[in-house]
Amino acid sequence: MQLNNKFLAIFILVFTNLFSADFGSLQDELKEALISWKTSEIEKLLDTGADLNGEWSDGQTIFNQYIFYSPEATVLEHLPFLLDHGADLHMRDSKFGYNPLATAITKGYYKLAQKLLESSGDPRGDVNNIDNAGKTMLMITMPLAMLDLLLKYGAADTINHHDSKGLTSLMYIAEQCNLPKVRTLVNAGANYKLTDNDGYNVLHYAENADDDARCSSLISYLKGLKSA
Repeated sequence: MQLNNKFLAIFILVFTNLFSADFGSLQDELKEALISWKTSEIEKLLDTGADLNGEWSDGQTIFNQYIFYSPEATVLEHLPFLLDHGADLHMRDSKFGYNPLATAITKGYYKLAQKLLESSGDPRGDVNNIDNAGKTMLMITMPLAMLDLLLKYGAADTINHHDSKGLTSLMYIAEQCNLPKVRTLVNAGANYKLTDNDGYNVLHYAENADDDARCSSLISYLKGLKSA
């Protein structure tokens, strides 16, 4: 009986390894077919078992990889096809904890981010995704227009969230010495009194930023908040 169990365990292990290798190869082929956009080849690979939401060897989903390595206009053009073939707008990868929206934001793809939110069944959930480092989308460097877009869809729910180091989105933006974005976050409910794991608040981040000239107006604004 023990011998049979041993052979069964070996069989399962070999089968699993073979399946994993085949799936990995399919995922590699799907990634290449997407980036070069070969419709018939993409459809064939998907029919064979490749998965847009499955992960590539580096831990990112194929859909996220496609967004990252392709021009925004190309992704927008092919997004209906991808959604029709099962692309999941809520799927997080294991490498960063990014969903497709987070990937679009890191690339600065405003129109794509807008389209993903419009197409999502849960845009509020998407904009409040927290990645593997404990960071919210509001902590990603982005233009003011992108920030406004995320707040429009409910990103204020996590506006005062602390990442693994205790930083908030307001602290990240204060480091950039960006007064318009800091003011936008404060108006949306960001708490300027919060501190990180070392006890530093947003004013400390502004005062210790590299760009003294740009930060002077921000520092004055933050001091005005404290005295109000």
